[in-house]
Formats: sequence, C-alpha cells, structure tokens
Amino acid sequence: MRAALAAEVRALVRSGEMGRAGASFPDERPCPLPDEVLGHLRA
Repeated sequence: MRAALAAEVRALVRSGEMGRAGASFPDERPCPLPDEVLGHLRA
C-alpha cells in the first residue's frame, strides 16, 4: 500500500499537481508515548 501511495504522489508531483499530491497523504495523528520516552525527547 505504501508503495502504491508513493507512486501516486510521485506521478502527481511530476505532473505539477502539488495540491492533489499533498491531499493524498493521510491525516497526521500524534502517537501516544509513555512519560519516560517523552522525557528523553524533551531534554
């Protein structure tokens, strides 16, 4: 599935359809992380 999405986005970018290429990506969602991991990231 990721390869198909990459191919679709690549084709859209190459044809100059940047808006459609960007709209092809799924919505970003934050990943829940435990506090001990977040502590390392925030340091």
